[in-house]
Amino acid sequence: MFPQRSAFGAVCAEIERVVERRLLAGLWLRKRRGAPIYDLPPSVNRRVIAGLQMGFLAVILASVNIFGGFIVTQRMLSMFKKKK
Repeated sequence: MFPQRSAFGAVCAEIERVVERRLLAGLWLRKRRGAPIYDLPPSVNRRVIAGLQMGFLAVILASVNIFGGFIVTQRMLSMFKKKK
C-alpha cells in the first residue's frame, strides 16, 4: 500500500500539475501561432534572486504557522477553563 500524503502534499502536487499544464498549453499555443520559443538567456543572478524569493516565502509561511499555532492553542486552552 502507498503511504498517505498529507493535505499540504496533495495541494502542492495539484498546484504543480496545474502549473505544468499551463506551461505546456502556452508552449503549444506559441508553436501553433508560429511564434518563436526562446531559451532563457544565461544569468548570474537568477539563482540568487530565486533563493531570495524562496527565503522570503519561507519566512512568511513560518510566521503564519507560528501565529496560527498560538491561536489554536489559546482556543483549545479556553475550552478547558472552568466557567464561572
